[in-house]
Amino acid sequence: MGPVSEPIRPARRGRLARSAVAFAVLIGLASYVGLHQTTGSRGTPRCAVGGGDHRYEFTPEQASNAATVSAVGTTRGCRSGR
Repeated sequence: MGPVSEPIRPARRGRLARSAVAFAVLIGLASYVGLHQTTGSRGTPRCAVGGGDHRYEFTPEQASNAATVSAVGTTRGCRSGR
């Protein structure tokens, strides 16, 4: 048997798909940056919980730490104290 030549089209189709995805990601990133630059940042980021006299505000780092502690406690079977 002689060598069998394989069609070139699947490689082109894969390259075209990767290029289309890369272009879509680039357009999405440019849109996000453009929108963020247009609207601007509105103060420091924060997380507020509760209301009235029982309102607590956290920085993003504190909120992240609280979420981590909650997730670890949940996986270990701990319940929140009420």
